[in-house]
Amino acid sequence: MPFIADTSFTLVVVRLLEPINNALRQQAAERLANGITHDDGRGGITNLLGFIDDISTVVPLKDLLFLCQQFRDRLWVASSTPTKQES
Repeated sequence: MPFIADTSFTLVVVRLLEPINNALRQQAAERLANGITHDDGRGGITNLLGFIDDISTVVPLKDLLFLCQQFRDRLWVASSTPTKQES
């Protein structure tokens, strides 16, 4: 049973992280296009990693508030969406 739970959680993590990662990479691309390279030389690319039931991230300070707001907003929406049993 733990394998099924871990696999299900992994799918949730991917669905949560992928759009946030895309938005953060777009912000980094915009900074780079404006000549702001940051210490990675690529505009400050965020590294969001998810493995089974764990999330790790390396995020430039400039993007930290955005990242926290995205987690809050997406988790709130996910938790307030009715399940099939509730609808």
